Order: sequence, then structure tokens, then C-alpha cells
Amino acid sequence: MIGRAPEGSGGIMLGQWLNDEARRWISRNHLRLELRGADVVATDVSTNGSGVRPGGSLAETDRLALAPQQSRVLGTGDMVELYPGVQIGRPNEFPAGAPYNPDSVMSEAPTMAMRLPR
Repeated sequence: MIGRAPEGSGGIMLGQWLNDEARRWISRNHLRLELRGADVVATDVSTNGSGVRPGGSLAETDRLALAPQQSRVLGTGDMVELYPGVQIGRPNEFPAGAPYNPDSVMSEAPTMAMRLPR
């Protein structure tokens, strides 16, 4: 579970690295990632929804809404956006040349990696 302050053990807590606006938007429990066979499935468990950035595209026209309680199998390079500037994805698949924004709500967040089967 990923969120502002997930309940239970093993969750990824983002709250301390979010600005006030992002903290209000991102739910306590916001996103669940599951491994189903070789697929990574993202399920929005929030009240505000999320978005999927296919192939890591940051173009707003490419963003696919992920409504509360909706699931989606993530493709190669896909990122899940919890809030503008707060994206979750495989570290080796972030788009080349993605802009680094030191004022981002995630600029000081810890890095966490999970090894997923290919």
C-alpha cells in the first residue's frame, strides 16, 4: 500500500515528503500494487483517484484517469501519478530526459526499489 500514511505494516508512507496541497489530495491509503503472475496491477483505493502515464509520458493528453477502486495492469514504462509531480514507477524505466524539479513534492523522498520478474 502506498499513501500519505498507510495503515498496517509494509506500507510506503509519503506524507512527510509532501507539500500541504499534495497531503490533502493523497489519501492515507491511496494505491495498491500487486504482482499477478508477471503483471504489476495498480489499484486506486483513494477517494480522489490517480492517473496512469503510459510509457512514462508527462504529456497531459496521454494521462489516463484511474478512478477510485479501478485497477489497471501496468505496461512497460508506465507510471502511476498520485498527484502532479508524485509518480510511482519502475526505477529503470523512468523516461530518459525526464525533467528534474528540485521543487517537486518528492525531491527529498527516499528511494525504494522492488525487483519484479520480467
